[in-house]
Amino acid sequence: MLCGCAQEFEGIYRVIDVLSNVTLDELHAIIFELFERFDGHAWKFCFGTDSPYSTEGRHYVPRYIMDSETGDVHAAEETTLDSLDLKDGTTFLYLFDFGDDWLHRITVLSSAEASPRARKPWKLVEKRGKVLRSTLMRRSTRTMTSRRNTNLHG
Repeated sequence: MLCGCAQEFEGIYRVIDVLSNVTLDELHAIIFELFERFDGHAWKFCFGTDSPYSTEGRHYVPRYIMDSETGDVHAAEETTLDSLDLKDGTTFLYLFDFGDDWLHRITVLSSAEASPRARKPWKLVEKRGKVLRSTLMRRSTRTMTSRRNTNLHG
């Protein structure tokens, strides 16, 4: 489910397969591309919390904002999906744009082994809903991840 600008957007999501050696920084770039975003903003992934602004849980952010975060904070550029030991059904958060708060709830659909891909470390499996264009450029995501081949739905 995607929430942003104080609204919820149902029915707009992407299911992707992602190799386990992808970093959270690379996963951010994949989601950015899949939802046709064009402006860079601060972002983070959160595990073990229902709120991206809580100090509970583990938070993975780009190095350039690590000093501004509190709690259990790690560098997204150094964290692979495999290192997170994700299990089927695991849910975590991805927050994009700390002003508009585009919150993506990501669920791991499968952590099955996958064969390496020649061109990209990810593959779009399913796409639902169009990217919403407005003054605020509203978008939504559901993504799922696995250990070897990360199947993201978001």
